[in-house]
Amino acid sequence: MLRSAYLSSLIHLPAGRPRAAQSAVDAALTRSPRTPKSEAGRLLCRTARVFALTGQGHLDRARADAEELRAESIGRGERWARTYTDCQLAVIALLQDQAAAASTHARSMLRGKRSIGDRYGLALGLDLLAAALAAEGAIEQAAAAPAAAEILRSSVGQPERGTPDARHVQARYRTRGSRSAGPGTPRGTDGPVRRHRIGRGASRPPGAGERGQLTRADP
Repeated sequence: MLRSAYLSSLIHLPAGRPRAAQSAVDAALTRSPRTPKSEAGRLLCRTARVFALTGQGHLDRARADAEELRAESIGRGERWARTYTDCQLAVIALLQDQAAAASTHARSMLRGKRSIGDRYGLALGLDLLAAALAAEGAIEQAAAAPAAAEILRSSVGQPERGTPDARHVQARYRTRGSRSAGPGTPRGTDGPVRRHRIGRGASRPPGAGERGQLTRADP
């Protein structure tokens, strides 16, 4: 049941149905007894739930769930879900104009992705770090990360820059960086990233388009 619900979320989220994705994983989490054998499936569903909440714009709830899951992952020595909670916490921080927190989580995500050899995840982390650095006003440092991210994406044949909410903040702060670097334009001329509801094409959780991730994470 947990595996099926997670797969269902992978269908709903790219189609812009984060509420349906949340309903699927919530129902599975409620109905499935918590046993040692079910923990991997629960991990998948809980990770998908964070993406679904973010996709609906429920940022405070998404952050609370992500922080809880992250703490549990640290306690178990689990790295896969932890890196994705850091990913979403970085996105949420940028959407709420918390650049320092976004930078901290992006760097943590990069360390985790490096430790498990996830090149596409490293590319996502670099894009988020670039956005966070631009938000902090470190424009020159921010400009270096996207090129490295592009090389990593090309190496795995995956050009997409993460989920729609992640792409939103990346584009927002790339624009800020470009304007800040231009002649006569002071840094930080754009306003903060506003809280928004992600529409069609909302967040998809890890596993969609990632080779081998679903197999490794689910029994």
